[in-house]
Amino acid sequence: MVAFTVFLLLASKGCRPLISSPHEFAHFSTNVVASHHLGFTDKTEWHGFERTYFPRLKDLRRRTCDAGGKGVRLLEIGLGAGNRTGASVALWRSFFGRQATLHFLEYDPNTAQAVQAQHPHMMSRVWVGDQNNASLLAQIVEEGGGGYDVIIDDGAHTMSSITSTVRNLFLALKPDGFLFVEDMHTVFSPAYGGNPLPTARGNAAVLFQHLLVDQLCLAVAARCERLHEPTLSPMIASVECSRELCILTRAKTAEQDDWTRVHEACVGTTRCDCGPNRPSTRCI
Repeated sequence: MVAFTVFLLLASKGCRPLISSPHEFAHFSTNVVASHHLGFTDKTEWHGFERTYFPRLKDLRRRTCDAGGKGVRLLEIGLGAGNRTGASVALWRSFFGRQATLHFLEYDPNTAQAVQAQHPHMMSRVWVGDQNNASLLAQIVEEGGGGYDVIIDDGAHTMSSITSTVRNLFLALKPDGFLFVEDMHTVFSPAYGGNPLPTARGNAAVLFQHLLVDQLCLAVAARCERLHEPTLSPMIASVECSRELCILTRAKTAEQDDWTRVHEACVGTTRCDCGPNRPSTRCI
């Protein structure tokens, strides 16, 4: 009852208190989680992800907290474990307010049921299943409505699960939306399918390397043969990796339209910046 009362107070005030820095976001996170008796969230109390999350989410928070603003749409994979279970639910609901749509995917049905029972009014919807299941992810996008501002992968952290999230959920973002992939240090761990030298085929680090190289290829002056990821890369505005966390930002529609006009005919055929019938002397 105390936790739900705190949630109502935060929501009714329109995303109070005001937060103006990563440090304040971390302090806010700690207070929210403590008020719900949830132990801690490793997003800010272990990994230091506030340095990455806050600069990208502050404008979304401002938008959804406006009186006539439209709520943020967020999908997170993983509800946590142990004394961290449900911490992200409380954090995002308190941060984005009552207008936000918060969807979750959880592998363990018992965990999903426990969080629903403990926080019945915080999650907009939760699905149960494996993030490696492409059909399930497609079902979530269809039933959940897609068009997410934020997607967070804090799930299994295996190479296959990270790859599945990127390939099957990135296009469910809105233009300018963010896909955050947490705990990327697992690319070095054999227990998660990684390798001390994460250059092997199937390692999630290689996928992000390919996406980054493709962004360089998409520059008009580039001279590369073809895109590694011709479906995803044209839709990406930026690829960023910091300590343990990678972020993909979806391109604006106008940027994609311009790319299509200039480049579409040459992907997978000749050079990225030239149509297949354009002589090299006339490359853009």
